[in-house]
Amino acid sequence: MTWKRVGVIGLLIAVSVVTAAAQQTTKEKPSATQESTAFSVEDANTLLAEFREALQAHSPNRFLALFAADKMDGYVYFRDQMQAFFAHNDGIRVNIRSIRVTAESGKGFITAAFQMEMTPRAGDALRRESQLRIELQRTEKGWRIVEIDPLSFFS
Repeated sequence: MTWKRVGVIGLLIAVSVVTAAAQQTTKEKPSATQESTAFSVEDANTLLAEFREALQAHSPNRFLALFAADKMDGYVYFRDQMQAFFAHNDGIRVNIRSIRVTAESGKGFITAAFQMEMTPRAGDALRRESQLRIELQRTEKGWRIVEIDPLSFFS
């Protein structure tokens, strides 16, 4: 009879420990989620790497997937502009420097110096340099671009 009681008590202790651990894990997850909603330097670096890779891979679909089409003013015009940009250029190389990252009111902002070398289908290589300001908003797909200034950098 005492072994049964010891077994039941041991089982109750094990269940209590597992329940307490599960509750602690559940309590920790919201704070991690809250931290991930703020725009960070890591988010900016990830997005800029994807931005550069999509341009250099000559992939308009990958590039345009970085944008929130439903939240970007003039997206249809920009999409058409980028399709023409990719069609006109065979090779694209991008260098990004001087990154400044800020966040406010649930938005992220990146200011960076971009250098881009393009090899047009006809003609000599071209080089552009400009400081771009990129505004981002969090969507169900993660941080997406809602504005780039100046858009003329890609024309």
